[in-house]
Amino acid sequence: MEVRKAKMIVNTSGAGSSTFRATLPSSWVREMGLDEEKRNLKLYFDGERIIIKNNEEEIRMLKKLLGLAKVEIEKEMNRLGYIDDSDYADRFLDELAKNLVKKELVPDGNLDLYYEKEAEIEELIEELLKMIKDEVMINYDSIGTTNERGDYSGCWYRDLKGLVNWADTWQENSLQEAYEEFINAYDVDITLEQFAEAYEVDLEDYLDE
Repeated sequence: MEVRKAKMIVNTSGAGSSTFRATLPSSWVREMGLDEEKRNLKLYFDGERIIIKNNEEEIRMLKKLLGLAKVEIEKEMNRLGYIDDSDYADRFLDELAKNLVKKELVPDGNLDLYYEKEAEIEELIEELLKMIKDEVMINYDSIGTTNERGDYSGCWYRDLKGLVNWADTWQENSLQEAYEEFINAYDVDITLEQFAEAYEVDLEDYLDE
């Protein structure tokens, strides 16, 4: 193992905050597979040491998994019209990110390998999930509410039909009551006719309920 001594460069902003930098030997950087174009790093800190690793391969893998996730999300949106993100729901995105990362890192389901890589897997699941929300789900509308206990209820949806189907306010009540409950809960601009269309029923059949 090579060892070199270095001195930190300190830059102080006008607000008084400081940024610390250290110069890395070019030979080490290139041996790590990095260069002027490939500059992505991952830093680890254990309280005493800062460990620097090449992060290019991980980023390529996450981008590939993000593309696969986008396809599955589109399928789910076409199937249901929404993706539930409520606290007590089976969160589709969480399961999707977990399954994609596990399949990539432990393709044969080897339990020993899984436990060996468990910390890395959990970290990558969180990173992929964040990328999905930041780069894919922004293409869909979203809605959410929090009750007095702090429980979150919300979803991403493709269109009004998807949102109405997610809310599912039409149970044993009348269509008009379900519509009013929906409006009061989510304050969405939707007509009673559109609400009925979301349930694929003819409004005239339910006007006298």
